[in-house]
Amino acid sequence: MKKSFAAVFFCFLVAGFLHAEVLLDQTFDDTEEGALSPSKVLKRANQIMVAPGPGAIGEDLAAHFMDESADEPGIMEYNFDKAGAFFISFDVLNGLPSADAGYRMIFGMGRVNEGKSTVLGAAARRAFSVEFEQIASKGLSLRSGKDAAYKGAYDATALQRVKIWVNDNDTTELSYIRPDTKAAAKLGPDSVVIWINDKLVAAEPDSGFAMQETVSKGDKELGRLGFVSKSTDTTDFWIDNVHVEDVSP
Repeated sequence: MKKSFAAVFFCFLVAGFLHAEVLLDQTFDDTEEGALSPSKVLKRANQIMVAPGPGAIGEDLAAHFMDESADEPGIMEYNFDKAGAFFISFDVLNGLPSADAGYRMIFGMGRVNEGKSTVLGAAARRAFSVEFEQIASKGLSLRSGKDAAYKGAYDATALQRVKIWVNDNDTTELSYIRPDTKAAAKLGPDSVVIWINDKLVAAEPDSGFAMQETVSKGDKELGRLGFVSKSTDTTDFWIDNVHVEDVSP
């Protein structure tokens, strides 16, 4: 789905910072069909194919997180250097909502890392994660490292529009605008808040939940983010409109 100027401008308004720096705006429409190649920003890509999207995610090009081999994980990891706060958004569609087998797709964030190897494959290296299960009945999880902040259901047949604010500051709050009411909100220090389809996930407060301290402690340490699966299972999801901003005050 292509973004209009109005949609991009709304991202700035939602983030609450008209001076925010756009670090990534990847619709995949300017990418050739086929496998993604690592680049300056995209540090790691495996079992990802760019192709026309199906159904709710639209028919323009999207990334097919097509983890077909149980011998290796699916991976799409980006790296950004030294931002103190982030606004991140992306669209996700379960490619096999009727599956009776399969693993979850994990979006996570960890410390800045320029390396080409997988960084986000281990919970110990993720400050937080949002985890979409392939099997609809297993649902959705929000985690701080291994610890579950929330576990519940999601509509596996519907497009999931995810918006995330990350405050990588140990002592100061981050101001942002709630997507639902357009009211001002404050995200706590070393915290993350996750909105899906412009709704807070269950009982998650608009002040967010604490990230894993061993990863998030230290200002401007976070910057590696992306999608991973597990090497021993297969996963099928579509991803589009990956957008990342530096919204540091």
